[in-house]
Amino acid sequence: MGIMTYEEWMRRTKLGAFKPRSSALKFLDAAIKEYGRHPGASAYLETLKAAFIAWADQKGNAEDSERNRSGAVTDLMNQIIAFDQTNRPAAHLRPTGLLKDIREGARLMAEGKLKPQVKIHISLGDEDRSLGHVVYEDFDPTELNQAKTAWADAYRCAGMACDGVRTVATSDTEEARFRRWFGDPSPARVNEVSQGLAKMYEAFQHNKVTLANRPDIQVHVINGNDPFGPMQTANVSGQSVYGYVWGGKHTGSGYRVILGRWFLGDPDPIEGAAQTIYHELTHKVLRTTDHGYGKIKSRGFATMQAAKALENADNWAFYAVSFIKDI
Repeated sequence: MGIMTYEEWMRRTKLGAFKPRSSALKFLDAAIKEYGRHPGASAYLETLKAAFIAWADQKGNAEDSERNRSGAVTDLMNQIIAFDQTNRPAAHLRPTGLLKDIREGARLMAEGKLKPQVKIHISLGDEDRSLGHVVYEDFDPTELNQAKTAWADAYRCAGMACDGVRTVATSDTEEARFRRWFGDPSPARVNEVSQGLAKMYEAFQHNKVTLANRPDIQVHVINGNDPFGPMQTANVSGQSVYGYVWGGKHTGSGYRVILGRWFLGDPDPIEGAAQTIYHELTHKVLRTTDHGYGKIKSRGFATMQAAKALENADNWAFYAVSFIKDI
């Protein structure tokens, strides 16, 4: 699915001479036009996305706008989301069904019926208790500094989010922030989010977290329906993801997060590394799922499917990092 043309956008969103276009809408018009001249170019797509979000911010719910009479706003949003999902690296994968396969493979290996095809060295890591309790595995010195900064940012976000949600009822700024990522701030919903954020901050403070740097990892699994068959390559590769965790349960007292190439490869250290850490830990602490990735999709959940927003890891993570970056 491509991005609609400037001509189609203008035709479908025109309301007549007595309905002038706002400055934010004109900026979106221009961004669509420029993208049409440079289709597929990352810089122009990012400008288009930013313009769409800026205009949508002013509308509250852009899909309720008069400009969406023909469905043009909805179509454009879906086209942007589809393009991102098709052409961008996966954000945060949380594989399903792999834990069962891995356990079956471990049983067969223990019985001598299966031999490992890959030997993986697991480092003891660099343990740091200066801010929470973190173990950093297989980071070189430069990467280690970046990872520690990301942890510090995520830790700070966790604390600020935990404090900030308590003022939703008395602060216009915090009410708007809550609406952006979780929808209508009803007392019950605010209470649910508040409890979740408190659990997250508690985990950052007191749980042992292992951050494992695996930019080139390729996961292999045994098919549970064919345990004596060959190993299979899973759709999990460090080259294409920010991070992932196995299942929703932790082992012992620790939480282990596998980090792919994009954890440190994203040029934005807040929306990349810090957001990844918070996102992945919500899977462990809050049992979140991945209904969708990215700011546009997450804000769509908050606006139209608030129940999904409460379940979606990115909504929690974007809410948290919004306290240190305007997103």
